[in-house]
Formats: sequence, C-alpha cells, structure tokens
Amino acid sequence: MKPRVRHYDPFANITLAPLSRAGRPATAQGSRDAPADPRSVLEKRYPAILQSIKLMWGYPELNAYFDKLWLADGNQTPIDPEAMSELMLLARVHQELVPARPARTLASIYGTDYASARRRDIWEDVPRRR
Repeated sequence: MKPRVRHYDPFANITLAPLSRAGRPATAQGSRDAPADPRSVLEKRYPAILQSIKLMWGYPELNAYFDKLWLADGNQTPIDPEAMSELMLLARVHQELVPARPARTLASIYGTDYASARRRDIWEDVPRRR
C-alpha cells in the first residue's frame, strides 16, 4: 500500500481578522483610527491605468505601454512615486512572464545576403523601368 502524500497548503496558517458590518477588518475597541484602505495606490488614484494593464496583461504590447508610462513627454500629469513603484513591480513581473520581442532585422526576414556589406541596395536585382 502506498503512503499518502501530504500536499502543501499555503493558506493553512492564515488566520482571518473579524470583519465589521462594512466588510472591512474590525478595529480594536476604543481605537479612533479608521481602518486603512486595502486598495493599492493604483486602484485609488489611477483606475484608467489599472484598467489598461488588466486588458493587456499577458500580451507583449504591455511592455511597450509600461515604457510609455515612465518615458512620458511631459504632456501628461506626472505619476506619484508610490504608484510608480507599483507600476515598476508590475512591469518587472510582466517582463518575466512575457519577454519583449526583439526587433526584427532585414537579415532575419530576408536572409543573410541583405545584411552583408557587398549588397547595399535591396532593389538592385529588380530591372529598372523607363
């Protein structure tokens, strides 16, 4: 008989704090501080950027979108440093999951003849029209 294999449960040691009626973690009695908002800075201040990231997640075009966000030309409003750090973290994770495609060269498209120095004009084998 085979021994049973125990599977790792990552949620086994997590204890949940009791929730208030509003669905947020309850604060200690007598505390005047309101519970912190569990949303990230991007969710609070930049919902349009977050929506774009959600739509493009998993596609190589998102890497170009991240580059566009932090290489802005000055026409857009600047992004807060806290939000920028979240964006950089998301960009790094996405870059690991979906690497950027390298730019294609003429040599990779048409072969190595076009990359050599002896052949400079790609149209030289086409007859000239008069």
